[in-house]
Order: sequence, then structure tokens, then C-alpha cells
Amino acid sequence: MIPQDRAIILGYLASPPGLWKTAYKLTGFIHPRWLKSLQDLSPQLIHAHFGLDGVLALPLAKKLNIPLIVTFYGYYATTEITLNQSQSFYAQTWDFVNNRGQFFR
Repeated sequence: MIPQDRAIILGYLASPPGLWKTAYKLTGFIHPRWLKSLQDLSPQLIHAHFGLDGVLALPLAKKLNIPLIVTFYGYYATTEITLNQSQSFYAQTWDFVNNRGQFFR
């Protein structure tokens, strides 16, 4: 368990949270309060669950210059994915894993 004083829910640090979450997802722009709160914790890594969360956490990990660990669950973690243009979520996830993941094979 992570101690409560070491965990942050970023959506609570910006108002309106939906607007900032959308801006982050679309542009990678990190709200200054999010960044400051994370820097104050001095994290050693970011752990994301599932592929999409890993894709979304990547800009934070880059900005903080810390490793990103992604745990994959479900069918897409163990099956071969056939990509086409209409599968942008999977394309992003697969690109993230194949080209940036150091321990996935």
C-alpha cells in the first residue's frame, strides 16, 4: 500500500478537472500544480496500470525524467495485435510498448 501522503490524485489539484484532463490528454500540457505536486514528492518512478494509462503517463515521466513502468493486464497483453489506421488507441499503445519499452518482448 502506498501511504496516503505519497499518493496524488491529479484531477483534484486543478479546476475544472475535466478541462485540464482533456488538455493533458490532447496536448500533453501538464498543469503547473500537477507538476509541482509531483516534484515535491520526488518520485523515483511512475507505475501505470494498463496500456492506455502508460501512454497517458509518458509525458509526466519524461518531464520528471524518471522511469515509467506499465503493467499490462487482459487479452492485449498476451495476444498478437493486428493494427490498422482505425485503431489509434492500440497503435499508440503498441508503439509505446515496442519502441520505448525496454523489458517487453
